[in-house]
Amino acid sequence: MNATDCSFTASRAVRFFVAIAAACTALCARAATYYWIPGNTQGLWTTLGNWSTEGVGGATAASLPSSGDSLAPNLSYNFDLGGGTYTLAGLYDGNDTQTTFAIENGTLKFSSEVRRESTVIDINSGATLQMLAGSTLYPGCYAYHGGIVNVNNGGSLVIEGTARFYKTTYNVLAGGSLTYTPSTMRISCEAHDYASAINNSGAINLPNGMVLNTFDSASANAGASFTFSQNAGTMNLGGPITKGTQPGIFNVAFSGGTVNVTGDVSFNVTSVSLENSVTFNVDSGKTVDLSPVSFAYGSTIIKTGPGAVILPATAPTATISAGKLALSASTYDLTAVTFEAGSVIELTAMGGRVDSASSSIASATFAATIPATPGTAVLYSTDQSILQKAKADLDTTVPAGFDLVISGESLTVEAETAGKFTITGDILGTTGWGGTIPAAGSDVSIDGTDVVATYSGGTLPAWNSIEVKNGATLRIESDLTLPKIILNKNATLAIGNNAVVTLANIADLAGTVATSPDVVVPVLSIESGATLNVPGGMKFANVDIALRGKINVISAGTLTIGYAVNGDSTYIGFHSYGGSVFLFHGNNYDASTLGICCPESGGAVRVVNDGIVFEDMTTIGTHFKEIHYSASLHVGVGNPSSELFEVVFSNTKWGTNGNLFVAGGGVFILENGSSFVNSEEYGYYNRHVNVTGAGRIIVGEHSELRVNALGNYGDVVSTISAETDGHEAI
Repeated sequence: MNATDCSFTASRAVRFFVAIAAACTALCARAATYYWIPGNTQGLWTTLGNWSTEGVGGATAASLPSSGDSLAPNLSYNFDLGGGTYTLAGLYDGNDTQTTFAIENGTLKFSSEVRRESTVIDINSGATLQMLAGSTLYPGCYAYHGGIVNVNNGGSLVIEGTARFYKTTYNVLAGGSLTYTPSTMRISCEAHDYASAINNSGAINLPNGMVLNTFDSASANAGASFTFSQNAGTMNLGGPITKGTQPGIFNVAFSGGTVNVTGDVSFNVTSVSLENSVTFNVDSGKTVDLSPVSFAYGSTIIKTGPGAVILPATAPTATISAGKLALSASTYDLTAVTFEAGSVIELTAMGGRVDSASSSIASATFAATIPATPGTAVLYSTDQSILQKAKADLDTTVPAGFDLVISGESLTVEAETAGKFTITGDILGTTGWGGTIPAAGSDVSIDGTDVVATYSGGTLPAWNSIEVKNGATLRIESDLTLPKIILNKNATLAIGNNAVVTLANIADLAGTVATSPDVVVPVLSIESGATLNVPGGMKFANVDIALRGKINVISAGTLTIGYAVNGDSTYIGFHSYGGSVFLFHGNNYDASTLGICCPESGGAVRVVNDGIVFEDMTTIGTHFKEIHYSASLHVGVGNPSSELFEVVFSNTKWGTNGNLFVAGGGVFILENGSSFVNSEEYGYYNRHVNVTGAGRIIVGEHSELRVNALGNYGDVVSTISAETDGHEAI
């Protein structure tokens, strides 16, 4: 390279560095501080005359502010962004001067710090204030007056950096939205004992939850407080809400609206409270842990979505509309929890206790992962019906070689014993039992889809109980006094071959049902020529009765087809195909009654299949010579009016001197030549037809309802309005 070349190269280098310096100078010159001339009067961002780089009274700026520029301190700003999107560096205000900051109709982004000691920030209709990653929003810093941020109807605040609190309140109003987008949102809380808050009545989005920490632990004050209030609108929550290790108070208060839970959510804060009604909608596979929540008097949650909720153990008020209620190994009072059809009670840990629950627990299904460990207590309860329901729901989930056994107050995993009949055949044959017939005193089971155990005669061991489950059938074809029979879900007890079968006690026949996704009720089939003898006071519940033979009440007491105790809900089905029902009668003062869907006060009976049908029963009885003249029929007495059902007499006649009561949601229908007629032989007795609640009586063509209208006692016979469609009501 010659000297000329070197000289040329040096000259070019000098020009290069001069150009770089000039560019830097120009760049630095562009990073200006801008003053907003209109103050708190709204002006258009794009009007150049609204801006100055010299001061409020200075010359008009040569250009609009752009990325890298900042806003001047101690001023009020009110922007109409004109539908545009603009980016600034920041706004640093170090004086306790009350100012305002308002935007609408566009997007304004900040890449650095927005710090105002005393201010009101209003984000109005159509506007978005976006704090970019690495930025800090710090209204109210070191201010006596503090800062207020209002996200108004149609406005949106998006924070991708840090929100720093000193004495600040964020109000998200109806129609407004606030979004925190960092992977973990850290909200910093400064020193002193100032109070800060977020109040949501619009939409707040926390995709990864929220962490509250002091900005500087060295200056933290234990009296500093932060309250997050979900008052109305929507909260989208994707992670836990927690308090850091620094001093300070962090309270969360739920009082309205809907919380959409999109991740696993828990609360590790100073306090969590709930009042009024709040809906928690939980995504599939996710859980919201509300166990630390303090429920105010009269408050309730509504749980929707397929995910799970964990409630406090002590009497929360909740409605589980869908998804799961998760129970750990604790003692729960579920009296005030309403379960709707399809809901699930998931035992997330073994050994929890549920001593009390609302009757709607029948609408839920227990679920758990049962360990293959003998002696494991799955659930405790003083309420045997809760244990029986849990056992019925969980039986199909038990590992091979194990059983669930109710013993006292516990439902326990036990090694499978020989007391299980699993192959169709004679119940006294050894094959079905795997080689050995269980000894007297055993609790045995007949188990398996399409498995039929048949008793055809012989000496049955004095077993404590026989449980029929998982689609199995117990068939009785010879006279027998039964031990306790437990019918689970889709099991069947069939009585045939003219057998006379006797229940010694009213509790010797118990049915359990499944309610999700559909109601499944066990079947009691009494075939033609067969008889089931039941004691007086017999109460059928959770069973579907198919009657072609006879039900015979062998001692004094009401026969109830469809019964429930206070606080419980049960199911009943009944269809008689030419069979018969004989009520006990003794001397002339015995009062025999047939009750249909008549629970104890506070209970509820629900009818399955096609209702309660008495078909082709030429007589149920004739006055006192067969069922006593005071025999009465009660339909729906004690049942809620909301439980609508029909009792149909079709080609069925009942001659009696008893009363007829139709109550609750019962509809008594006489059709196809049926009758309910008082005998004239004892006409001096005046009997009632009494209709209350939502009850109705419909008398079809060629059918008859007749009672004695006069008598020594002067009782009044109710009048029933005429029905339409050609029916006549008496």
